[in-house]
Amino acid sequence: MSRFDAYFHGEYRAIRAYLLSKSFLAMVALDTWMLMIGHAGRYGVAGFNVAHFSILDRLAPVPSPELYVGVLLSAGLLALSLALLGVSRVAMSALFLLYTYSWAMSMLDSYQHHYFVSLVLLCLIFFPRLGAADVLPPTAAKSAEPRLVSGFGFNLLGATICLLYTFTSVAKMDAQWCQGYTLQRISSSAQVFAPVLALASK
Repeated sequence: MSRFDAYFHGEYRAIRAYLLSKSFLAMVALDTWMLMIGHAGRYGVAGFNVAHFSILDRLAPVPSPELYVGVLLSAGLLALSLALLGVSRVAMSALFLLYTYSWAMSMLDSYQHHYFVSLVLLCLIFFPRLGAADVLPPTAAKSAEPRLVSGFGFNLLGATICLLYTFTSVAKMDAQWCQGYTLQRISSSAQVFAPVLALASK
């Protein structure tokens, strides 16, 4: 077996994949309902829109607050259902498509962590289907070995995170970033601490 196959098809503790999928799906539900829905009022202004992918501008309707909220409510409900009732690949694929469409429908959503969430959801499609009984040791004895499972979704997620953050670290090697100019441009700290600086200068 090659190292490639050994990594992507190697065994890992079932409890890791189980807890990761459950907690991440619950987080997706909170993200859609508590953070993303608040931006609905920006959508559909003057009937103008630019999607992240040009094909969406041709195939999908112009986003409206109603469409945006409907997609997010559906995605959040599906994510919470999967977290509580169990995961199936068909339902997880539907969640991946719904969530990805929620940010891809318009350039108004350019938050990088939403792209990352879609990548994680894509990997979750290929996670093994696990229930609570599948992750517990076969006996209650302290010496019982943890249950192991295999499947390339969990390992694919690890490789995806490695590639993503390697590229991110390389991209931040430019002089502007290393000298702090980029953070100063996007930070509001100067405005927040302006009264303190003014008081200290007296």
